[in-house]
Amino acid sequence: MMKISSRAVANERREDRFERLEEATSSNKISSVQTRMMNKLDKFTTSYKIEHKQLNEERAEKREVKTVLCEPKCKHQKNAQH
Repeated sequence: MMKISSRAVANERREDRFERLEEATSSNKISSVQTRMMNKLDKFTTSYKIEHKQLNEERAEKREVKTVLCEPKCKHQKNAQH
């Protein structure tokens, strides 16, 4: 039977603890990075949606103005054609 020294057992325990600590730290880092990326993506998506909505509103306003400005001319042109 092989004799195991207490020092070897203590070293093995330290290595196990260190490995578990490394795994936990790595997992926390990955989770932290994922969270930050999701937050940035959420901010980007939100700002994109707001900007897109504003552009659509501006386009709608321009169409309304164009319609109002063109109405008399269009009516006149239609009457002139007939």
